[in-house]
Amino acid sequence: MRPNLKLILLCAGVAVALIAAGCGSDDGGGDDSSPELTKEEFITQADAICTDGEAELTAAAEEQFGSATEPPSQKEQEEFISTTVADNLQSQLDQIRELNAPDADEEQLNEILDSLQSLIDRARDEPAAVLAGEETGASELAGEYGLTSCGS
Repeated sequence: MRPNLKLILLCAGVAVALIAAGCGSDDGGGDDSSPELTKEEFITQADAICTDGEAELTAAAEEQFGSATEPPSQKEQEEFISTTVADNLQSQLDQIRELNAPDADEEQLNEILDSLQSLIDRARDEPAAVLAGEETGASELAGEYGLTSCGS
């Protein structure tokens, strides 16, 4: 894999790692008819969503850049971040919001959620900053919560 493709995948991976931060809360997330998840159940399900999303992003990057004879340009990388990565992250965030997260963790999860949404917005509006590795802190927050695939 060429160095620039690795960088794109790394950035996508960092972004995916922040996804779990979008855990569910009472702000429209979760299914009221399903029982509240324990913290461990929530982490397991959110991490599974992140793992699937990361695989999708890796496949998309490989499809878009894998057969290129030259490394992708800065503009191509930024377009990939602002569209493919941002759309994938938003989809993952939406799926995680559907989880019936533990009510006791609502404040912590909302902080992570806000940080993740900020990252998605930044990926759309300032992909160069995301590509440069400037993040919103959601990864650290997610890791503190106990997420592994999403918070590493």
